[in-house]
Amino acid sequence: MRLLGVRQEPGELLSHVKGLELVDLPYKEDCCGFGGTFSVKMADMSEAMVCEKAANVCATGASVLVGTDMGCLMNIGGRLNKENKPVRVMHLAQPLEEGVKRNERGGK
Repeated sequence: MRLLGVRQEPGELLSHVKGLELVDLPYKEDCCGFGGTFSVKMADMSEAMVCEKAANVCATGASVLVGTDMGCLMNIGGRLNKENKPVRVMHLAQPLEEGVKRNERGGK
């Protein structure tokens, strides 16, 4: 999002997936604390950041977190798993693929 300036396009794509309800993530532009060597050099701060991000994810009540950065998804997913939170973490391409397959089967 920061480097490429891609902000609204992923949501626009997801809005076309039938049966998918989009829920906005509070503080979605805040870093998860995993970038570069930050998570190693500043481990305590990195952990606090991902804990806050995971709490924001859980606060939405969503059952799935969709993102485009695999490092962020791995970091947040790891925290959610460590906290035994039942949130599925997916790359943007996955729900799009599932939506296409669902349409091919007749919307089921």
